[in-house]
Amino acid sequence: RGDGADQRPLSACTPSLVLIGPGRTGTSSLAVYLASHPEVSLGFGKEHNYGSTGLPGRQPQPDDPKVWSDHVWSYAQQFPEESADIVRLDASPSIAECGEAGVQAALGLSPNAYFVATLRDPISRLLSVFMRLGVDMASTRVLVDPPPTTVEYQVAFHLWALRSFSDSRRSPPLPTTLEYGALSAAVAIKDHLNLSASETLRPDVVEEVTSAVTATADAVSDGYTPACYATTTLAAWMRAVPDRLVVVRSEDLQERRSRLTVVSYLLSLVGKRLTLDAQADALASSFAQGNVRRPSARVRRASLDQASEQQLVPLPSTRRLLQPLFQPCATRLARLLKRSPDSNLWPELYP
Repeated sequence: RGDGADQRPLSACTPSLVLIGPGRTGTSSLAVYLASHPEVSLGFGKEHNYGSTGLPGRQPQPDDPKVWSDHVWSYAQQFPEESADIVRLDASPSIAECGEAGVQAALGLSPNAYFVATLRDPISRLLSVFMRLGVDMASTRVLVDPPPTTVEYQVAFHLWALRSFSDSRRSPPLPTTLEYGALSAAVAIKDHLNLSASETLRPDVVEEVTSAVTATADAVSDGYTPACYATTTLAAWMRAVPDRLVVVRSEDLQERRSRLTVVSYLLSLVGKRLTLDAQADALASSFAQGNVRRPSARVRRASLDQASEQQLVPLPSTRRLLQPLFQPCATRLARLLKRSPDSNLWPELYP
């Protein structure tokens, strides 16, 4: 750049493994498992937004030399000078939401990287999104006074998501989690009201909840269905890097044996392997302990997020009502991956 900036070649400061998400599918836990290997580095943080938003408010485009140069330089600063044996890792789930432009930008930055897409049962992922909203809003008093109990609070932030979705529909529709929010929020609110939450909520809140449920039901009956999460972007990645895209079910990261199989395979792609029982034990427990080289604040929070999700179990009625909405999505995704939807992907979506 000619201004005293880092002059290392790009190959010396870009990742060999990129976890592309989408969000709430296990990217944080997988990053920690991989980074527990002594020769895998997350640089100065977990999410470097590789090929995503390198400059505030601007999508980096390879055909814009100034923007692209600044993006590459900014990105390179997120990895320190290290031994040539160190494998660099980036875990930025936002990349999965960048569309074709994000795919091309990522490939331009490091054409030889392996990209890992983590996919999760869409109903569980949806509820995880809402739990995360709850964690982020924990210090905010929403709709309920005095400060909410667990049930009151869940009703409050589901309704908040419904309101946000209604606002977003006034502009061009986007395949965001809020599209799932409109449908699932109504179901979740209805479930919570059935648990006698209405006895502790203000009457005006109950009235708004009832209205929101009715409006959402009308939207569904009019033929509105959620976009199939990740399918469009995943197809773009499969076209761009068919030999360097790895798809992992996040459910396979929850059991020790399958988790070690996944981690061992990903490490082998970049010339590393599990050689000691101690390393295997570290991989089995590192997420709970937050044991990772130079962890970012986001990674350190991961174990807390995981602990909160342990309490999030879909009510049977919630899953039953959402199954027909997400089954077509899962079927299309299974077809894209050339898998049997009812046996190899998410059998719980096929009653």
